[in-house]
Amino acid sequence: MTAAGSSMRKRVMLSISGSQTAVGKTPQVMELTTEGILAREGDVYAVSYVGTALTGLEGVVTTYRVDGKRLEITRDSPADLQLTFQEGERYDSLVTAGDRVALMSIITRRVFSDLTDCGGTLVLEYRVEIESIPVGESACRILVRDRNAGAGA
Repeated sequence: MTAAGSSMRKRVMLSISGSQTAVGKTPQVMELTTEGILAREGDVYAVSYVGTALTGLEGVVTTYRVDGKRLEITRDSPADLQLTFQEGERYDSLVTAGDRVALMSIITRRVFSDLTDCGGTLVLEYRVEIESIPVGESACRILVRDRNAGAGA
């Protein structure tokens, strides 16, 4: 446990791997290694990085903020986004496609973090449903390590 009022912020290396699997399709996998920031306010850790042309979000800051089994993902302008994942919880929203409105649900399977001031791992796994029909699954794993550590660290 860290002191309630303490904080920390440092530059780190991030190894990000993500996969999206549509029902009946081959998984699409993305891997990225980039510099980022590891920060802590009290017991809440945040990992952030600036997107590149490779990610399709050049210049956009993406932040993963984890507090226990709750994870919040934010992206700044022009891709403004805020998503909250709570392990075991379901988030429902209405989405519009043309003149059709549908119920989209995100069911969080797993939020895991062993982040410390030295780095660690952050994992998110969730399922997506449209009108209660499963349409896909996604997973993201972020390995956070010291910028001076070797690739095998």
